[in-house]
Amino acid sequence: KDPGYTPRGLTALREVRVAVALPILAIGGVSLEGVADVIAAGATAPAVISAIVAAPDIAAAAAAFRARVAAAKGPAGPENPSDIA
Repeated sequence: KDPGYTPRGLTALREVRVAVALPILAIGGVSLEGVADVIAAGATAPAVISAIVAAPDIAAAAAAFRARVAAAKGPAGPENPSDIA
C-alpha cells in the first residue's frame, strides 16, 4: 500500500533525535527484526500495528516486540526511563 510519503529511515531518525529532546515514536514499517535498530537510532518507542495484528498470535507478537524494545533500551533508571508499559 502507498502511504503517500517517502519513508525517512534511520538516518533521518538519528537527525531528529539530535535536534529534539522530545519523545519520538517511530511509525511505519517497523519489524521485529528491525525494532532494535529503531531504538538505537533514537526512537523512544515504536508504534507497531501491522506486524502485531497480522501475526497468528497477537499476544505473542506484542510480547516479542515489548521484549525486544526492552532489551534494546537496557535497564530502566534515571538516565534511561522505561517508556513502555
